[in-house]
Amino acid sequence: SRIFASNTQALQRAFKANAFVDFPPTYLDEEFIERAKVICAHHRINSQTAIFASQQFPFDAKVFASTLISVLETIAVDQNIRILMKLHPREKPSNVVAYRSEIAKLGDGCPIEIIDDESVPAEYLVIYSDCAAVISISSSTLMYAPRYKPVRAISIGRHLRDVLINAGVNGKGVELMDDHAKILDQFDYIEHYAASVLANPNC
Repeated sequence: SRIFASNTQALQRAFKANAFVDFPPTYLDEEFIERAKVICAHHRINSQTAIFASQQFPFDAKVFASTLISVLETIAVDQNIRILMKLHPREKPSNVVAYRSEIAKLGDGCPIEIIDDESVPAEYLVIYSDCAAVISISSSTLMYAPRYKPVRAISIGRHLRDVLINAGVNGKGVELMDDHAKILDQFDYIEHYAASVLANPNC
């Protein structure tokens, strides 16, 4: 028997088959490519830029935004990079308002920006730009983008979970983050955030 999958690396550890055939998604849509290039040029995405792919988790919008933006700012300042937030296509309006509020508090020179166009998949922005890294909690972008381009894939899921727990936040959202982080452990090219993980961010 043969198993076809977008990433057979993880499946080989859990299933048996005569052959595992990689069948990853492709990112060749010309319209998306052109729009991605326009966005990348507009936001000056270069080798000192990381793209953060957001996700939805069941947290209070203000609490989550405050924690997330704080973590991203720490990474950006420590590593002297800019971080552009690519919002999830179904991002809740309350989350977007909370993100913008937290970013505004950082004032001029804030190293975090939000990409307003939510329609272009994050993978296109990573693949068709010179960005140094893709950062997320557990977005599929971490799994797929490095298959097409030598870019660092960094999960902040465990670190963000720990910060939230230390702040007294618990519940389903924290549990989901933990579950997602365990899934990412199956991919040896995905790094889990630590203080030095972006020490040399250039691709």
